[in-house]
Amino acid sequence: MKDKAKNKNKNIESKSLPLEIKEGLVNKICQENLEWSRTFDALPHFVCTVDMDGKILRANKAMIARFSAEHGDIIGKDYRLAICGTTKPQQQHTNAAVIGDKPSFWLETELPSIDGWYRIASSPLFDDDGNQLGAVCTISDITERKEAEVKLIRFRAALDSSNDNVYLIDRATMRIVDANRAGWKNLGYTKDELLDLGPHDIYFEYGIEELAGLFDRLDNSADHSGVFETTCLHRDGSGFPAEITIRTLERTQPTMIIASARDISDRKQHEQELIKAKETAEKASKAKSEFLSLMSHELRTPLHAIMGFAQLLMLDRNPALSEGQTDNTQVILDSSNHLLSLVDDILDLATLEAGRIHLAMKSVAIASIFNECNTLLKPVADKRGIKLDMGNSLKTDRVMEIDPARFKQAILNLLNNAIKYNVDNGKVNVILRDTDNGRLRVSITDTGQGVPVEGRHALFHLFSRADAAATTTTGEGNGNGISLVITKNLVELMGGDIGYEPVDGGGSCFWVEFLALNKIKETNQPDDELCSGQDVAISPRSNPVRTLLYVEDDPITVKLVSKLLSGHDDIRLLTASEPALGLKLASNQRLDLVLLDINLPGMSGYELFEHLRNMPHLKEVPVIAVSADAMLEEIERGKSSGFHDYITKPIDVIGFIRKIEDVLALSEKLP
Repeated sequence: MKDKAKNKNKNIESKSLPLEIKEGLVNKICQENLEWSRTFDALPHFVCTVDMDGKILRANKAMIARFSAEHGDIIGKDYRLAICGTTKPQQQHTNAAVIGDKPSFWLETELPSIDGWYRIASSPLFDDDGNQLGAVCTISDITERKEAEVKLIRFRAALDSSNDNVYLIDRATMRIVDANRAGWKNLGYTKDELLDLGPHDIYFEYGIEELAGLFDRLDNSADHSGVFETTCLHRDGSGFPAEITIRTLERTQPTMIIASARDISDRKQHEQELIKAKETAEKASKAKSEFLSLMSHELRTPLHAIMGFAQLLMLDRNPALSEGQTDNTQVILDSSNHLLSLVDDILDLATLEAGRIHLAMKSVAIASIFNECNTLLKPVADKRGIKLDMGNSLKTDRVMEIDPARFKQAILNLLNNAIKYNVDNGKVNVILRDTDNGRLRVSITDTGQGVPVEGRHALFHLFSRADAAATTTTGEGNGNGISLVITKNLVELMGGDIGYEPVDGGGSCFWVEFLALNKIKETNQPDDELCSGQDVAISPRSNPVRTLLYVEDDPITVKLVSKLLSGHDDIRLLTASEPALGLKLASNQRLDLVLLDINLPGMSGYELFEHLRNMPHLKEVPVIAVSADAMLEEIERGKSSGFHDYITKPIDVIGFIRKIEDVLALSEKLP
């Protein structure tokens, strides 16, 4: 106790020593070891000695260079003023740290005067008698380290606030060495418990060998990262679907893998909901298609009878109809045709909206299509005295990349509207011309009243209607607006454009544009589908009577066909109301043609067709489908299944008879 008191008194006494004496004592101590002195001046840190009052006795070169520019000669000045820029009480903790009698002391503090963080280390300085002369201080710049620590703290805080499970995995040991808060909490573990596990303990589908192989593949990837899905296991054995993102940290020793697991339960549920919604939509679409097919069949079947027998009345000459009866029958036919066009339009529109239409794009010489359209519509135009001028379309050598059947349908729709909503004794013109953008424009103009300005914006909208009194080619006034919507969809599906322009003096012009080619790309052979109506050279009949089998369960349709063929002595008609009877008749008859209804009881027309094809004597006999199912995909299915043709009900009586005659004439060439 006496020694401590003695030293304490000496410390007090040393404080009263003049600065020159204290500096001399310190210098004497420092000069006793020249090597130490050289090191003192060579250190990059700030180093100084201070007396018991905190005044600087000596400073190394680094410290003098740093602080003398701001404070002049710092020797003899209070170190707090030089280092801290102030001697205010808030810096007293620094003073207490530096001027203390502990063996050594250090603290880290922010120094406002030099804008940064520094580590101040202090050791007391004694003379030979044990008197404390002051202290030796080392001041090190730790700003970069502090900034890194702050960033690390912020990063860790952000990581811990994340809902994703983040793990740091030792690549060599395959153990989890660190994790964020969610990493252990979301799985029901404590952090210490989690660090005893490996990733294979929490990823359900992957064992340690599978994960090792996955990490090997990760090393060989371009960016050393990857994503996979698995099930994360909870401590209680339950699991949740997770998306795992992994990346190799190459610069770490040992090599580390960082893995982030995101709970995708909501996404998986949403995916399941989408799948269910898609299945529901597909079922609804299928139900809609089945309903439309059924309605088409149900509507066409009575129309078939009405139109067929009305046409028979018009053709019957024994006795012939009176003028009044003929007019009345024509009204029946016209109304039936109008109803049939509505049914067709609705079916076409439903197919287009469902996206089930299939295009058969090919290079087509379009003159053949316009010739067909002219042949079909000229009699219709002649009835009202309308001149149908096809212009240069009948002799053009231009070629388009189109679906010929769909293009023909679009042109027929526009021409039919131009005739239907024209004035009596009017005119319809078709003109082909090249546009500035390298396309070919087909313009169809009429001499009707034109479309009023207020109705033009809705021309191609479903069920839109212009003013009835001013309606022309649109068909919107007394029609339903469907045909133009269908035409627009068909044209655009084939890569074309469609538009409307008013005609000076009244009338309308509808146009379509397509990219035109100079020649047919693949073949110059005429398209079979377009040439089906051309005359065929028929060799003399070797057998004056041809046998035709018709399998049909609708007695009215059978009666109609029987009446149609009753005047043909060279045709023998066999009928069957069910497939079994049809097969029995076909098995022991030499047939020249078979007509099949598609919707038959007990067996579909397609199944019956296959049975007929398996009979050796019927392999080459033409089979024609006759059905009230006029859905586009059903017609395409029938043709692709091998049927010679697919005729839809209601049948055109004259066209039906001609088709029968043509096919029977061709069948004569068969052995």
